[in-house]
Amino acid sequence: KVNEAEACFRSALRLQPDLAVALNNLGLLMMGQENTTSAEIFFRKSLASDSSQYQPHLNLGNLLRDTYRDTEAEDLYKRATELNP
Repeated sequence: KVNEAEACFRSALRLQPDLAVALNNLGLLMMGQENTTSAEIFFRKSLASDSSQYQPHLNLGNLLRDTYRDTEAEDLYKRATELNP
């Protein structure tokens, strides 16, 4: 099912390359596959596309915390909390 989900998100991005929700969801899929490099890229692209959503802030914060980049993670958590108290 992960492959099907990934195919759907990639298909959506072919139609709309800056679709923040698809970028964020691909980041989650990559994180689940322990591909942190790709996950970070997708989360950052999602934020660049639409920084008003709290989910990519939170997800990237989690990834950065897990990779011991606590200061940057803390900033993302603060922003996520501002967007979704």
